[in-house]
Amino acid sequence: MKTLILLAALAVSFSATAEESIAVDLKNAQGEPAGTARLSDGKKGVDIKLDAKGLTPGKHGMHLHETGTCTGPDFKSAGGHLNPEHKEHGLKNPKGSHEGDMPVITVDDKGNSKETVTAPFAKLADLHGKALVIHAKEDDQMTMPSSGDRVACGVIQ
Repeated sequence: MKTLILLAALAVSFSATAEESIAVDLKNAQGEPAGTARLSDGKKGVDIKLDAKGLTPGKHGMHLHETGTCTGPDFKSAGGHLNPEHKEHGLKNPKGSHEGDMPVITVDDKGNSKETVTAPFAKLADLHGKALVIHAKEDDQMTMPSSGDRVACGVIQ
């Protein structure tokens, strides 16, 4: 009997600690597919494995936003950057960063971005019902707003 209880406890423990991942479908301003992102808990925050397409080549800001609504064409329905602790914007900000901050992504000459970035202050469990947004310009990692229009958005479910 003790063995069965121990095995049941271990099964619950393993299932609670098993790595969860969330797939996010990105849409552009016209509502067309713009790729996917897979979010998972990493060693230092939430890892976001991005496979985006149809974007303008160059560097782009990408952030976690507070509301899980992606109504085009401007995606303002996603609200502001995820910032429950009311911190400053940008990973380089000496006053600290907010939960939605992450490194800049790079889009190749064909309009694609396949890379993994980490949102170092985010927790996967807190992201259900939020949004992932790609912006038109590079984020300077210091000022708000810094990275221009919202060009792709996906709801984190």
